[in-house]
Amino acid sequence: MLAENRVAIVPIIRLELLGGTKSLDEFNRLKTRLEALHQIPTDEANWGAAAELSFKLRQQGKVIPYTDILIGSAAILSNSLLLHADRHFDLMAEDTDLNVKSLVSVINQ
Repeated sequence: MLAENRVAIVPIIRLELLGGTKSLDEFNRLKTRLEALHQIPTDEANWGAAAELSFKLRQQGKVIPYTDILIGSAAILSNSLLLHADRHFDLMAEDTDLNVKSLVSVINQ
């Protein structure tokens, strides 16, 4: 997918990844790589959709971290496939239009 230029991220993912780096060199290297990816904006429509999605899921007894709600909402609005290693996205996909490909079993081997 990278070779085909078909990978995108939302700004909150940049924050999560860059905030977890351990050195300035690692930060700068990762920042450069992330800048090469497409960006899905988290505009007002995304924030509104995320709030509605969070409410809907909580009504169903599913408490999902807000960062994951925002990421899932962006994927739904952009009609994107969300590749992930976080079970929260599978929970979200059960009751929404979120299209996911789980890597949880691959990562946890």
